Amino acid sequence: MKEFLLVNAERGEWFINIIKPKKAVYNENYIKLTIYKNFGKPNETKQVKVVDLSFKGEQKTVAKIRI
Repeated sequence: MKEFLLVNAERGEWFINIIKPKKAVYNENYIKLTIYKNFGKPNETKQVKVVDLSFKGEQKTVAKIRI
């Protein structure tokens, strides 16, 4: 499990990509992605995505965030 915080990040559009190694050493078929906006504030929002890892190719954009 990894957590990434975009605190004081540059304004603009951010892309969240998954890079899949050619020879995976794991058997996971899906990954869960949770995106919080305005965390800890009254207008906090939460977006949950489940991403299928059976895609072809090495990279997939799974989300876009505008800051």
